[in-house]
Amino acid sequence: MNDEAGDGQPSSWVTRAADRAPSVQNSRLRSMQRAQQIVDAARRLIDAGGDFTTHQLVREAGIAIQTLYKHFASKDEVMVAVLEDVIGQSVDQLRERGAAIRDPVERLRFYVFSIIESLDGSANRFIPAEHWRLVQLYPDEVEHARQPVADLFHASLQEAVDAGLLAPADTVHAAAMTNQLLLAEYHAHAFATSRASTDVIATKLWSFLLPAYGGGVPAADRLPPAAAPREAAAGV
Repeated sequence: MNDEAGDGQPSSWVTRAADRAPSVQNSRLRSMQRAQQIVDAARRLIDAGGDFTTHQLVREAGIAIQTLYKHFASKDEVMVAVLEDVIGQSVDQLRERGAAIRDPVERLRFYVFSIIESLDGSANRFIPAEHWRLVQLYPDEVEHARQPVADLFHASLQEAVDAGLLAPADTVHAAAMTNQLLLAEYHAHAFATSRASTDVIATKLWSFLLPAYGGGVPAADRLPPAAAPREAAAGV
């Protein structure tokens, strides 16, 4: 039996057989675990003080420099992985908490308010600054890292459309634009010298989004009283 395709490359069954081999699977699992170990170390360094050097990273991860470069070609690639890891973890938590909300419109509102209110706990400017730098170097990878947020909103938007509760012109586009607006608020909140409270920001954003989703105007009694912008906390 011929083990190779006509172009000299292994045929598909050979590849599948190799992938099923215990040694290959174990090696892949170890590689994934080591990559996660590196990303976890980077996140700890960011939480502790923001930027870090490659040598600080390998020391924190407890690995050799050669091991780092076996998994990531550069520190920038580690940072892209950090973005994807942070966003994916946050979306998983939102999806789990939102699952208890049966009304998809209320679930969308919950997502908006939860994301905006979480900005008060984000005192580190390093990740938002890195985002704008990395998007110029790895636009496709950064877009992929952010896609779970759009997917989260799209699922509930589509559910609301199917139930006759909302009528956006295009659910995919509406979810993508929501993602962009949330990102804009994230960066504005990180770098503004003065800003409104997160409940005011979230309420105004929802008041904009709900009509855009084809759901009318939010009830006036949900709007909190206007508050004077507060000064950014020291070091934010």
